[in-house]
Amino acid sequence: MISQLQKLLIILGFLSTVITPSLSFAVHFSAIEGKFDCPNIHNSHNCARSIESKLLENTGLIKRNKLFSLIVTLKNGTTKTYQDSPEENPPGEKYTYSALEFMADSYLLIYRQLWESSDYILLSLKNGVEYSLEGYPLTSPNGQYILTVEQDLDAGFNENLLELYLLTVNGLTPVYSIRPESWGPSSVSWETNNQVKFIKKQFNPNYSTTKKSPLFFEDKALLRIESDNRVIFINIDS
Repeated sequence: MISQLQKLLIILGFLSTVITPSLSFAVHFSAIEGKFDCPNIHNSHNCARSIESKLLENTGLIKRNKLFSLIVTLKNGTTKTYQDSPEENPPGEKYTYSALEFMADSYLLIYRQLWESSDYILLSLKNGVEYSLEGYPLTSPNGQYILTVEQDLDAGFNENLLELYLLTVNGLTPVYSIRPESWGPSSVSWETNNQVKFIKKQFNPNYSTTKKSPLFFEDKALLRIESDNRVIFINIDS
């Protein structure tokens, strides 16, 4: 499906074909400002492997075997292996795994690249339990919460989302979820242990190059977490 942005670019003459996963703009992995940017890489798989290569240099807990296998050593000495799909698989059945970073002292974040979408695996290094996440996770300053964020306004392969989890010794517990269709979160950051600020980014339906109108509208918003884990959504700009 061609996204609204792609339609605009095609009309403007910048694109003659639909953007594919291997032909795209500079890769920006997350809606977190400055997090995992690959300004000189135009392929998400190559960007992920570039990030992983830096991680491999600084730890002995993970290694890559003959390019196609990611091997993770858990704290109990056992290993888990993530095997990329065979090269002969058809496009719709291709997937790769790349380690991105260690999180919250005892987790490894793994990026799974599919043909037209992507997701994440949060792997517990204590017991090997896996948590499937659809957005990039950002831990609160006190380590009590994980907020997952995804914005895909341009290609439309993934859903826009903000999802909050409580992080305990027993794993992740879902607390809050929103999946907006008309906007996506950007510039997301924790202001305090219980408050997140972000930008609601959406297309300008009346965009025009002749009138020099902006392509996107951006409004400020907050998520505030109450003491009972209720989440309040606050629009600052409207």
